[in-house]
Amino acid sequence: MKRCKINQLIRSASTIVFGMLMLSIISPAQTKEIFGYSVQQRPLTAYIFGDGENVTMILGAFHNNEPASAAVVESFRHYLETHPTEWAGRKVILVPVTNPDSQGSGLRVNARGVDLNRNFPATWQPAATAVRYNPGPAPASEPETRAVIRLVEKYSPAKIVSIHQPFNCLNWNGEGGRILAKAMSLYNGYPTTSDIGYPTPGSFGTYIEKKGISMVTLEMPSTDAATCWRQNRDALLAAIRLEVKESAGSTT
Repeated sequence: MKRCKINQLIRSASTIVFGMLMLSIISPAQTKEIFGYSVQQRPLTAYIFGDGENVTMILGAFHNNEPASAAVVESFRHYLETHPTEWAGRKVILVPVTNPDSQGSGLRVNARGVDLNRNFPATWQPAATAVRYNPGPAPASEPETRAVIRLVEKYSPAKIVSIHQPFNCLNWNGEGGRILAKAMSLYNGYPTTSDIGYPTPGSFGTYIEKKGISMVTLEMPSTDAATCWRQNRDALLAAIRLEVKESAGSTT
């Protein structure tokens, strides 16, 4: 009798384990990655969907005075979790918050008072065009900047979308960026432009352009996160679906 019960328990345990293994195999291929830490040692988190060769990276909250940015990336993450066909045969890397230390503060800068979007190499300049655009003491001086650079190097995306507010446009870099902005504009109706209207030395966009990657800064309007999400869900889907030829991102 005891042996029978033991055998039943073994069979039940085997069934549970097999079920768990099957669940992991058929579940969506989403992983979570800590790719660095902020000035105040907060983790920088990326969510990776799929494993295809068409790779898109989408980042939010470089600036925490643009509150809808992180919310839209999070909404897109939850959407992809329940719509795996959207990333089948593709890879999508989502970073909801690039600047975690100042979350909720309404500040543009990081914990050291540096504007991360003026801290990237390639076109970095030591003099700030305004106090709020403090570029830091050197290019890539900030741990958040260096972490993003490593993430880009690791995944080699063909396309990058960086989400901001409040200029209501698609600001593109490079020919591939122009193509990407045009594809997104069909869905959100935002105008496309290569000129945001003021100098941006050390910006993420110009750094990515120099690397030959198709780059769009999605500037949402100054409105609530729910409205921004409704406006941009299909535009972001268009971004991950688009296949950019390697030469399209070239800056030669």
